[in-house]
Amino acid sequence: MRTTVNLIILFLVCVATNTGLMLYYSKSSEQEKQEKPVFQPTPVSLPETAALAAALQTAHRQAVMRDTIILQQTLRTQHHLKMHKQKIPMCPDCVSSTPTTKYHYTKDDFQ
Repeated sequence: MRTTVNLIILFLVCVATNTGLMLYYSKSSEQEKQEKPVFQPTPVSLPETAALAAALQTAHRQAVMRDTIILQQTLRTQHHLKMHKQKIPMCPDCVSSTPTTKYHYTKDDFQ
């Protein structure tokens, strides 16, 4: 009986604490929203904008070239391991009639 009463009191204390903290944080967050200034973007000059656009374009072009090379090397490895049966346009060895690289595999490569 005593344990049940203690649990009920503990539950009511937790509910009261939770309600109080919820009210405190909701009021403090409303005050923070009112105190924050509205963001006004500063104007950027045209040369800075052009330089940023050129840098982004260069980074995109390099990423596309890197991804293309990775894909071609993966397809070349698959070609030499005879993993694809049909002709794939991105595979350098499928496009050319003779492979450009000769691979020599040993038993240690497959362990």
